[in-house]
Amino acid sequence: MVKPSLSDRAEIVAELWRMVRRRKAWALLPIVLFLALLMLFLAVSEMPALIPFFYAVF
Repeated sequence: MVKPSLSDRAEIVAELWRMVRRRKAWALLPIVLFLALLMLFLAVSEMPALIPFFYAVF
């Protein structure tokens, strides 16, 4: 399976932004932002150097 490159991912984000503007679907933005922040949190929380920090916080 081929991993998508950074330009492919940027293209997906650009297409989503065009769809929101064209269809006036502004209610989708909070959902998309929440999902993006959740994915970022999951990616950061898997870093071994940060595990003690998350253990102390939670």
